[in-house]
Amino acid sequence: MKKITLLLLLITALSYGQDKQMFRFRTKDVYNSSLKKYWHKPTPADAYAHEKYKDLSEQLDFVQKDSIKLKAFFKDQYPAFKDAYEKFDKTETAQSKIDLIKILVTMEEDFRKFLDDKQLLYYKQATSKKFSSNNAGFIERFLSDADLTEYKLQLL
Repeated sequence: MKKITLLLLLITALSYGQDKQMFRFRTKDVYNSSLKKYWHKPTPADAYAHEKYKDLSEQLDFVQKDSIKLKAFFKDQYPAFKDAYEKFDKTETAQSKIDLIKILVTMEEDFRKFLDDKQLLYYKQATSKKFSSNNAGFIERFLSDADLTEYKLQLL
């Protein structure tokens, strides 16, 4: 019985460490990619929107009108993400993590409202795939249903 209890504690600790590492990976890489200097993307908000749309468009097709709206939407998301991430990165308090998670959840839910039923189905299938070099940026920037549920539970 003691061995089973110890094993369960070890699994819980490892999964917590992996969750913490994935959360840090997801937020830090997205933030850092927005700071890259693109000659055609003059601000971090432009770079953030460009990278987010690029990764998304590799998974889903959009008509030109929708792509313009999505890029503007992603650009508008950036200031809240940036502020919450910088606060979390600087303090690493439980409250700053919760604040960042709130932003991520809100951004994800607002984004999903842009998708029609068919796109949402494809999107959910794409976000549920395992992380690989082919979808790294996409998995960092968008949340699967499981990630979204996990983050929402952390807000309770």
